[in-house]
Amino acid sequence: MLKAKPEEVTLFAKWNLSKATLNILAWLTLAGGLLIIFPETFLAGNVINAALILFIIGFHLKYKENKAAAMEIPFLLIPLVMIYIGYPF
Repeated sequence: MLKAKPEEVTLFAKWNLSKATLNILAWLTLAGGLLIIFPETFLAGNVINAALILFIIGFHLKYKENKAAAMEIPFLLIPLVMIYIGYPF
């Protein structure tokens, strides 16, 4: 990630993700957060955030980390509820 803490790097290292992949994930996370601010790109930002969370859940399930995957479900629901509610500002 851009300026990741060592424990964050070890989390993604056990999934065999390269530094370039981590940078792409970091930039997509930032882009998703910024896109939520503007009404025209609100849906795209939430879809990016939901996709990234699904990506993380998929890796947790791939490596049999069911408890960690279950802990991600509320974070997946947040962008989905935001899409359902619509642009709040």
